Amino acid sequence: MSEIRRANSTGHWSDLVSTTGRADEPETFRVIFALAIEQQSIDATVYDAARLLYEARPTCTVSCELAIEAMLPSWDASIEKVPWYLRDHFGVDHVRQALLNVRRRISSNREQRVLDTIEYWLGCDSSKGGKQ
Repeated sequence: MSEIRRANSTGHWSDLVSTTGRADEPETFRVIFALAIEQQSIDATVYDAARLLYEARPTCTVSCELAIEAMLPSWDASIEKVPWYLRDHFGVDHVRQALLNVRRRISSNREQRVLDTIEYWLGCDSSKGGKQ
């Protein structure tokens, strides 16, 4: 994670993205995604991991539904990069269908709100800084 912190402080994300792209993709996805969906703490590691996930675009090694389900317990809803990664990897229609399928299996109001937030971020344009 020191490389992520260095990229964040220097603004040299392209070097890190390039290095990450050469890494073992299943392991790269597993590690970065696991960090990106954690609850954000005082340090910026979670956001930095989400940014790296979005920019490096490692191949998602799980289904869209499993990725969404993994986000339910602790993903920080203010970090739009994870839904954008899923959108760009699977496509908006596929992610929306996965959201519907997951929504049918859960009953928690908090988890429903997480799904609503993922849906919200799908409609935001990443090229405009997240504005709809």
